[in-house]
Amino acid sequence: MGKGVLGAAGITKAMVGDIPAVRLEAGGYVAAICPDLGANCFLLERDGASFLRIPPSFDTFRSERNIYGMPLLFPPNRVRDGAYRFQGRDYRLPINEPERGNHIHGFLSGTPFVLADERAAGDACEAIFSYEASAEAPYSSFPHAFRVSLAYSLGPEGLVQRLSVKNLGETDMPLGLGFHTAFNAAFLPGSRAVDYRLRLTVSRQIPLDPERFLPAGDEIADNELLRALRGDGLPPQGAAVSCHLRGVAPGSPAAAPGEARLTHLPSGRALVYRTDPRCLFWTLWNQGGDKGFICPEPQTWTIDAPNSPLPPEESGFAALAPGAETTLVSSLAEIGRA
Repeated sequence: MGKGVLGAAGITKAMVGDIPAVRLEAGGYVAAICPDLGANCFLLERDGASFLRIPPSFDTFRSERNIYGMPLLFPPNRVRDGAYRFQGRDYRLPINEPERGNHIHGFLSGTPFVLADERAAGDACEAIFSYEASAEAPYSSFPHAFRVSLAYSLGPEGLVQRLSVKNLGETDMPLGLGFHTAFNAAFLPGSRAVDYRLRLTVSRQIPLDPERFLPAGDEIADNELLRALRGDGLPPQGAAVSCHLRGVAPGSPAAAPGEARLTHLPSGRALVYRTDPRCLFWTLWNQGGDKGFICPEPQTWTIDAPNSPLPPEESGFAALAPGAETTLVSSLAEIGRA
């Protein structure tokens, strides 16, 4: 995509390889968003660093849409048997993880969005993308009308993402949101993944059933994984990582933004991902530890929250009232550059 120029701000439609994109350039950063695939921001670069995992082709992006960039998950992660009951209504979601009998991640990451608005001024720019589900054009088998807006602002402070969901229907709508954000394990050219460490704001690990990857057993407050994530950091590659984590412990006095920080130790340059305080959970995954990326995935609810025995304040299960709108704000920025 090329190197961003500090102070120059602009928005253009462009091809990234063969991927149709909206390109943002501002504050020394370059970003690219693909409206056709869930308004996914799949590229973020600055001064030689390439922070997000970029798909090699549009065909690969379409077939593996959840392991590149920042794909939107609605609902996030797994729902047991693709089924749950809410306010007297039965919900049946497609079983798109047949080997485990679960629904996983929803379909918004592959749904076309439209570019609804754009603006550029000074050293910052913003592009806003939207999608609307209605009775005439429903979202999968989800029986609600709603509007999703994804706004990306780019400037000297990095990328700010605002996700808004509005309930356009006449009944409460269950709402779980997340992102399958994929970091390049080595974001500097010529560097090695062994020289990076990932730190994460975590309080507990939530054990998962190895058969279906659903919560099973008591939460773990201390182990080697948690100590690494809280302390000197976890190597993003070399060993397989697949775990579910609670960011803020239940009963904490105040929610604060979660943070994932991937640091190149020799240079001190780091990518910092700050997530909305309502993202109470993380899933951390690197597809075996040998593919060159790691996904710190923020989620508003725990895996299989609609079927969880935990109270909503602990599971994160939430509903959006008719006419109500909620907004999650996250950011990605580089720190430590000389």
